[in-house]
Amino acid sequence: MRSVWKNVFSKYTPRSAQVDRPLIYSRSSTIEPFWVGKRVFIHNGLRFVSLLIKPFYVGHKFGEFVTTKKTGPIIHMSKRNKKKK
Repeated sequence: MRSVWKNVFSKYTPRSAQVDRPLIYSRSSTIEPFWVGKRVFIHNGLRFVSLLIKPFYVGHKFGEFVTTKKTGPIIHMSKRNKKKK
């Protein structure tokens, strides 16, 4: 938990070309109330993932809602492990 005397950490620098598509590189930034209802694109280390901010996301970090690792059975299958037919 962050100290009360410190402000909320938010590292977002808007650019004129990104007004309609805000790109968030800092997953450790806190979601503030002005983001509610907006669609942001959060970098997961490989690409940007779209996220629509809802009211109960306020106070959490952007990185909590975007996974950085691949999920599912496809990551366990490589060309060597697949059965030949």
